[in-house]
Amino acid sequence: RDPATYNVITLRPLSMVAALVRQLENPQLLTIQYVDGENRSYLSTDRDSLLASMLDGSRAAGNPDVHVRMSMLERGKRLGPLDQPMGEEVESSSLKFLTNPPIGWDFAQAVSRFNANVSYS
Repeated sequence: RDPATYNVITLRPLSMVAALVRQLENPQLLTIQYVDGENRSYLSTDRDSLLASMLDGSRAAGNPDVHVRMSMLERGKRLGPLDQPMGEEVESSSLKFLTNPPIGWDFAQAVSRFNANVSYS
């Protein structure tokens, strides 16, 4: 809600939340990333309590893959849409890349691609 007018700013189902981002540069800033690619940023004096409530609400709404991150999701590293689970083949190859990264990748890049393609739950 807008603190000045108390009007609703955004109304989206919690089942559409892909990730909750706890921004490093500002202790009051949080960003909600949705599965359709939209991002919304908000300021809150009690950010961590709000994140915990949103995480609980999203999971209660049937969204087990929502999680809190310290950086934005890297959608370009994902091999499919956020609202669809990746297949077993993608998950197994992402796991293999952790032990034996392709030429030109370092371990950090393999972990980043693994996190982008393997669901949280």
